[in-house]
Amino acid sequence: MLHRVTPRQPPFRWRNLQNKSMGAPAAARAGSDGPILFASSAHAGQINPLLSIAGELSRRGVPGLWFASTDNRRADIEGASIGSPVHFVSCGINDRTKELIEDPAFYAALAQQGPMTTNSFLLAMRWMFDQERLTVEYQRMLAHIDQVQPRLMVIGI
Repeated sequence: MLHRVTPRQPPFRWRNLQNKSMGAPAAARAGSDGPILFASSAHAGQINPLLSIAGELSRRGVPGLWFASTDNRRADIEGASIGSPVHFVSCGINDRTKELIEDPAFYAALAQQGPMTTNSFLLAMRWMFDQERLTVEYQRMLAHIDQVQPRLMVIGI
C-alpha cells in the first residue's frame, strides 16, 4: 500500500488569526462558530481533564457545549455546568463491572493475588476492549457528530 506524501504545512502563527472577531469576547466568538463537542470514555484518567475544560468554558459563558460519554458519567457532566449548560450525549450504558459482580470465577481470574499472569492479563484486556461494546459506542458517537455538527471536537480516549 502506497501512502501519499503531502507537502508540509507552514508553522502555525497566532498573528495569522488576527481579524475583526479577535477583539470579541470568547463567548461571542464561540456561539457564532458552532458547538464544541467533548468526547471521552468513562475512565477517570480520560474524562476528568475534559470535565475541567468544559466546566471552565461553561463558567465563562461559552454556549454550545456538548459532552459525549457513557451513561454512568451523566451526573458528572451535567455537574460541570457552572454558567452555560454542558449538554450530555449518551454513547451507551457502561455496565462492564456487572461481570465482575455476577461471575465469581471471572472476578477470581482477574483479581488473583500475586503477580499478574499472561492469562489474567489477556482476560483483563479482553474485558476492557470488548469489541461489541466499543463498536456500539463508536457508532453512537458518529451519529452524535452528525447531529451536533461541532466546529471543534476535544477527544480523550
